[in-house]
Amino acid sequence: RTRKGFYFGKEPSKYIRQIPYAYATLKRLKKNYKLALVSNCSRRTIEHALKTAKIKEHIFDYIISTDLIHKPKPSPEGILFLAKKAKQKKRSEVK
Repeated sequence: RTRKGFYFGKEPSKYIRQIPYAYATLKRLKKNYKLALVSNCSRRTIEHALKTAKIKEHIFDYIISTDLIHKPKPSPEGILFLAKKAKQKKRSEVK
């Protein structure tokens, strides 16, 4: 059951743990790169997971969830959707 927020079952916090130095690493990467999160979870589940792991959502330039795509991983749809979004944003910044 990986669609629409059911991946972690009824107790998502039970399965989510903060990885040491993960947020610090993301902050360091953010200085030089655009960051994206592509997940098989719903936006709501992603938000909960990030909060539980103490990772601020704004660290990511893009968050792609199953709310935005129809075929979850391993389908490339999420990555292709991200590429399209990033290209559109880049065009709008040039104006």
